[in-house]
Amino acid sequence: MNFKEYVAHVKATHHDEPAKVIAEFKDNFGLMETEADVMMMTDLIVHVCGQMGEWEKGIELLRKIKNNAKINDKNAMNRYVAILDVGNNPNFSIEKFSTSDQVQIYAPVSAALVGLGGFKNADKLFSKAVELAETLPKEDPALKTLGYLAGYMAKGLHSKADKNELEEQFFLKTQNVVKAITAKLSH
Repeated sequence: MNFKEYVAHVKATHHDEPAKVIAEFKDNFGLMETEADVMMMTDLIVHVCGQMGEWEKGIELLRKIKNNAKINDKNAMNRYVAILDVGNNPNFSIEKFSTSDQVQIYAPVSAALVGLGGFKNADKLFSKAVELAETLPKEDPALKTLGYLAGYMAKGLHSKADKNELEEQFFLKTQNVVKAITAKLSH
């Protein structure tokens, strides 16, 4: 199996067998040949480990990658590690990162926490991301990240029939953020 086939396999199976996918990540590190492969593997680890709340396992895997692979975009790698650090400890400080990076850290953690049912911390982190995003110019990629993830969370909550009050409020907040970002990007 080559790296491209492995990525397709992970994308096809991670929803049904996330624990198995996580257990097999390290065994497939040898398939990475380019920095783009390294960053794709990193993205997959963050996504699947975040989806499962396996923050520490994800951090461990990323440390192995950082110690053994050539990575030119150190900022992106540090941002990925910070996503897992904040997921593991919502009070973890990310002040050393730029405003744009902070938005790109808080938003995916919030989305993962929503999937795990951690609405209190998801709301706290999402609110931080939204507040920070208000200061960004419309060209900043963090706005698209935040808009996409807000839409993703809104879609998931929309389909939930028996939302409690916190979930309903969060659903409305995500819808409003999608509208606000869409308006900002279209001007």
